[in-house]
Amino acid sequence: VSTQSTWDSMSGKLGFSFTKMQGLGNDFIVIDEYIKEQIPEEKKPPLGTIISDRHKSIGCDGIIYICKPTIPDADFRFRFLNPDTSESEICGNGMRCFTKYVHDKQYIKGRTHYRIQTMIDIKQVDVLYHQNGDYTIKVNMGFIDFNPQKVPMNVSPDMKSYIEQDLVIAPQKTVRLTTATIGIPHAVVICDDIRKETVWGETIDKNPIFPKGMTVNFCNFSLETNEFWVTNWEQGLGVTLACGSGATVSSCVGVMLGKLTKDKPVHAHLDGGDLTFIVYEDNGRFGAFMEGIATTVFEGYCEVNI
Repeated sequence: VSTQSTWDSMSGKLGFSFTKMQGLGNDFIVIDEYIKEQIPEEKKPPLGTIISDRHKSIGCDGIIYICKPTIPDADFRFRFLNPDTSESEICGNGMRCFTKYVHDKQYIKGRTHYRIQTMIDIKQVDVLYHQNGDYTIKVNMGFIDFNPQKVPMNVSPDMKSYIEQDLVIAPQKTVRLTTATIGIPHAVVICDDIRKETVWGETIDKNPIFPKGMTVNFCNFSLETNEFWVTNWEQGLGVTLACGSGATVSSCVGVMLGKLTKDKPVHAHLDGGDLTFIVYEDNGRFGAFMEGIATTVFEGYCEVNI
């Protein structure tokens, strides 16, 4: 499907080409605007709400736009719009799908390493290998930040971190969690029965201590095998099959708390599949490389009234 779009201001009908992609079941509609804009800027937020509907339209967890960079050191620019019309700074699974897309298009011929501009920084990504149409892609997700003011949180300005803190979320229900940001806010809850506890995701997300909401990751760590299991409640989405940025933060928190080992492969098991991380540390700051697959599902052309 070629990149093509139509916009009729009289009828309000918008037509555009797209690619459906997924990483561990976290699925996205990818719209290519590298060569030219397909969707007028003011139409992007409402379009996302319409086409993300799984019953009445294409259906997805988010919309990815392939854009030209606005800074000289980047090859491409990554934009991610949520179904609730908000724009996210980063999406781990989406970043891998973005990388596979631009690599397939060969906009920069002969390359397997790309520098992708996001709202927060430039992500260094590598296409490692592919098999049966799936690409394994490595992303340097960068450092996470434990500062509650950056998360953000409604806590005392003197509080430098929110690590293993008890939070009352309902009568007779307290959770112990650690918060951090990787551009979007995350909370990590360590528990034995991650599926049982996931039902509290929305309650935590909407707690007034988190003014911008919270993606919540329920984790069970194994230091012996250097792996963990995680379920996700994603802010603005609900329970999803996988959250790449959430698994990134979880791996860093696991290392920071001594429940995982840094500088060696950490295997994360999500409902949609597995990811591998290498967690690194620099002067008390923790970051991670994420490695996982990305898959193209289909291409299409869509018309909506907007």
